[in-house]
Amino acid sequence: MSKFFSKKPTMILISAILSCFTGVFTVTAQTVCTNSVGTLNGYTYEFWKDTGGSGYMTMGPGAAFSVAWSDVNNILVRTGMRPGTKNAMITFAADFHPDGNSYLGVYGQTRDPHIEYYIIESWDSWRPPGGEGLMGTFDSDGATYDIYRTVRIFDSMMEPLPQYWSVRRSKRTSGTITVRNHFVAWEVFGMDMGALYEVSFCVEGIQSSGTADVYELAFGSRDETPAPTPDGIPGDVNGDGAIDILDALLTALYYVGLDISSTFIPANADVDNNGTINIMDALKIAQYSVGLITDF
Repeated sequence: MSKFFSKKPTMILISAILSCFTGVFTVTAQTVCTNSVGTLNGYTYEFWKDTGGSGYMTMGPGAAFSVAWSDVNNILVRTGMRPGTKNAMITFAADFHPDGNSYLGVYGQTRDPHIEYYIIESWDSWRPPGGEGLMGTFDSDGATYDIYRTVRIFDSMMEPLPQYWSVRRSKRTSGTITVRNHFVAWEVFGMDMGALYEVSFCVEGIQSSGTADVYELAFGSRDETPAPTPDGIPGDVNGDGAIDILDALLTALYYVGLDISSTFIPANADVDNNGTINIMDALKIAQYSVGLITDF
């Protein structure tokens, strides 16, 4: 399949922006450079950029698209399905050339509760979401993903927005993503999801420039997928294969708010399976470690 970029990215970006300013393109055309949502070829597309810098998005055949951006603060473009399906399987291939913080992968949201989620396949100078909020790991599509839960804080009066992340340990720019595996893994770790609002494939840039040509993008579905196996066992909160007094201590430290994210697996700490981690979990782990109880 032919790829979209045939000129230098800077020249393409300038040409597209000039076209937007002169009104040649509109939100219903195949190239957009202002915040807009539309449908094309049976897929939803969205271009979003906050203040600063410039960028544009061009839709290709099917769900394929390309994007170029320069000196942006934040830009997020994607195509996909709304509401989509939790059984989604996405096959993609991309030329991804960011200069600075940017990532490539699946993006979406749910409602009731409102959740923003990412499945990250590649990135540049910064591996999202930065190491905070690590919940554990699981394997899918031949690779290991780290699972994170973070909260996005808005400057306005909006409520903080929870974010779920699966971040591939090794980068790739082509392959198949079994989306359902990630949804199941998040729920295993107590990260409940609401009703789907969208399942999309995205390119996001933060304080960066770059180009991305997602020249192959197909959305399918898989009715049955095996549930992924999270890393570790209940009570083994540091993942060393043993349940001992150190696990109890780490659980207590987590409960009082100390940052131990580099050595702590929250999903293994909720030993009474009540959806929260508290001092009773630490006590039960301590009791188990010295033989006072034999199970949780």
